[in-house]
Amino acid sequence: MNRHEMIEKVYTFTGENALFSPPCHVLVGVSGGADSMALLGCLLNWPVAGVQVTAVHVHHGLRAEEADRDAWFVREQCALLGVPLVVRHLDVAAEAATAGEGLEEAGRRLRYAVFDEVAKTVQADFIATAHTANDQTETVLMHLLRGSGVDGLAGIPAKRQNIVRPLLSCAREEIEAFCAAQNIAFVQDSTNQNMQFTRNRVRHELLPFLRQFNPAADVAIRRLASHAAQDSACLRTWAQKALEQAQTAEGFYAVKAFTEQPSSIRRRMIMALLAADGCYTVEEKHILAIEQMLLKNAGSTMVSGGRRLLVTGSQIGFVTQPDEHPEWSAVTVENLPQRCACGCFSGVLRLLSAKEYEQYKNVHKMFFKYALDYDKIQGDLIVRTWLPGDTMHPASRGVGKSLKKIWQETAVSASDRHQRPLVCDAHGVVLIPGICCDERVSPCADTKLFLVWEPCSE
Repeated sequence: MNRHEMIEKVYTFTGENALFSPPCHVLVGVSGGADSMALLGCLLNWPVAGVQVTAVHVHHGLRAEEADRDAWFVREQCALLGVPLVVRHLDVAAEAATAGEGLEEAGRRLRYAVFDEVAKTVQADFIATAHTANDQTETVLMHLLRGSGVDGLAGIPAKRQNIVRPLLSCAREEIEAFCAAQNIAFVQDSTNQNMQFTRNRVRHELLPFLRQFNPAADVAIRRLASHAAQDSACLRTWAQKALEQAQTAEGFYAVKAFTEQPSSIRRRMIMALLAADGCYTVEEKHILAIEQMLLKNAGSTMVSGGRRLLVTGSQIGFVTQPDEHPEWSAVTVENLPQRCACGCFSGVLRLLSAKEYEQYKNVHKMFFKYALDYDKIQGDLIVRTWLPGDTMHPASRGVGKSLKKIWQETAVSASDRHQRPLVCDAHGVVLIPGICCDERVSPCADTKLFLVWEPCSE
């Protein structure tokens, strides 16, 4: 394949998939191998003017002298081509050990973190990686072996945010032929033959075996990926629209909007919800856990950045980690009695036996207004301030109300509403001290343990 055919193929693929268009600045990940050197050659000879190129090389701290050789080679080639180059050194083995990850997983995570950091530093519009059609085939098979869903079967996306992969339409044989025809030098990575890595076993053992059943297995697998990518994109679009319609306040969404959707859409809504908060890489077990929170209409879980995803009442949304919020308190039996403060309101939560409660309730009637049956409380207890969507069923009233409605009925001023302490469990608000408690935790004749709020000031 001559240079014109190769570049035209990559150029056409780039246009069809809207990867980028001049004028733009592209940061290219260059390992020194045939794929990345071919990508660099294509971008430097782009059919349309206006593509500015910067290269980045990541030294992973593996392969000893061979890695040093690769870094030296990339420096030499970029100097000859007049391409600005940034080199970063990492210790992937140490990071993998610390994070409990495999070398491949840790290397990929750190490499993309470097790409992102360098792109911001040099003000690049896009990050181009040299993934090929062969990489696509191998990735789909790896995802299949792990029991992936439709999104995984879609394989490597041609574009994800500012990361683009112009060589996905090109087979490795085409790329090597292009390098040979154009005298593009490259180096070989000896770890490509190391059978400890899953990808290499798929490449050298599984794929040759599958070709015995279908000589065009590679093409068939990539066709599967293409179909899956189209279906996945459609489902994601549907989920994104459903999420947008579900929003009730900044960072908060209606639980019903999730539960009324089929599971395939609901889970993608969860992924979109997390992505909107900057959390893009999430394991399936976390998605399933959040889905159960929604179906149970209660629960909370930590996400990245010290944020907690909370299902309370009819809402799901992000809140600051209680332990890091100056006006929030996590409550445990071991910590009782516990002083809690919100704004200008403070009080002490106490746990009393039935006998103790009888002794104190007449003496401290105002102090212990609206005690709770501790054994009816579900999950963790938190003392916090008002959140959009908070609701409760005030005891003896037989109807659910929003806290906003309760504030209005009890003449709580707008300035006080965000300072009032609320005692909450996994299902939502259980007590507004001095105003009301929730019906489901209301004490009865059989109550053995009472949780009471003794105000320090009013």
